[in-house]
Amino acid sequence: MTTTNLNPQLKAEMLASFKTALYQPTTSHLKKELFTLIQENSSLKRNNQNCFSFKGAIYEYGQIKGKYPRPLNLLDSSLRDRMKAYLKECSDVHHEQNLTVGYFQRLLLSTSNAADYFLLLPGALHGVIRKYERYLLDDESQFTEFQVTAFIQDNDKYVNAIKTRLTYNLLEVP
Repeated sequence: MTTTNLNPQLKAEMLASFKTALYQPTTSHLKKELFTLIQENSSLKRNNQNCFSFKGAIYEYGQIKGKYPRPLNLLDSSLRDRMKAYLKECSDVHHEQNLTVGYFQRLLLSTSNAADYFLLLPGALHGVIRKYERYLLDDESQFTEFQVTAFIQDNDKYVNAIKTRLTYNLLEVP
């Protein structure tokens, strides 16, 4: 395996595109869940604030940064369990995202060949590769069959996390 000669900006764009393709449905779900919590909290507090405070952090929906109403809503006690579940889900997704982004980074550092990306990424992400294919080398794979197998085995945990997230996306599970 040789290192890639891709432009660093192109690598960053590809990484962002892989991340978006993999996590956009989950991000949308988490935003909707937070919005629902904020609306329900405001309803319970009998006002229309687009934010609340919970455990020292302010959660908001919209562009109100720094322009919080006074007094600021605290999270109603009836919503605390849902908020804790939301925060756990955010934490779990963030941890998973770190794993998958690490795999994408290793892959981008390992090769510049579109053929390699097609071999080493699940088919559901091939659209991202096609988007950037004109910037990639179109030589045959620089990996031998043994190297492909070894790369996948060495990164099995990360590949499985990607496949699991893709499956969740198909099933519309957050």
